[in-house]
Amino acid sequence: QYELSEGLGVKATLKKLRGESGKWTGIGNVGFGYDYQWVDVAKEDSLEEVVNVAEAEYIAATYFYMFIIGYQVKDISIVCATREQKDLVKEIIEEKGLKLGLVSELPMIRTASRFQGLTSKILLVSMVRSKSMGIFKDTRRFKHLAAQAKDGLYIFGAKKTYEKLWTEEPAELVLVPGERHSTTRTTDVMPEGARTVKNYKEMYELLNSIIAQA
Repeated sequence: QYELSEGLGVKATLKKLRGESGKWTGIGNVGFGYDYQWVDVAKEDSLEEVVNVAEAEYIAATYFYMFIIGYQVKDISIVCATREQKDLVKEIIEEKGLKLGLVSELPMIRTASRFQGLTSKILLVSMVRSKSMGIFKDTRRFKHLAAQAKDGLYIFGAKKTYEKLWTEEPAELVLVPGERHSTTRTTDVMPEGARTVKNYKEMYELLNSIIAQA
């Protein structure tokens, strides 16, 4: 359990939990430019603010990427703000991942409320709503969720909607596709070969490129 004050911003919260640097272990996450990052997802298709297709596709594609470059499934968890979004992410991973052979199994996929008390080395979060903050209007819920990630936190959502929670840049996912399995790179070093991904369609293009080169 963590003591998180109401007025503490997420960056300050991470520093409080992890030390002054705000970093998890000091070693970078394989294939990622940053150990924690907000990934801005422009609204493309949503259903009554309970399902966000663009976020679901992006998170599924990110999971495929992590699996391909050597992450263990047990180290990855996906958390969604709504039950409907959780079901959609699961469906996409099953349809595009399991059937096409991109992955061999599902990661843990939970709603934010069902993830309470759990932890994960790497946490992928779908905020879902783009018009309001929904359950994260109570910022303490988000801060507690952020604290449940041990080594990496990647939040997918409409950044403008959640400016109260997160102000740091960049807002595009930064990847290091050339890395595999392990790294000794520290989190304050951006390696050669790092690139940004603007949306889930670019993420799938990158996946196709990695698969073709395998």
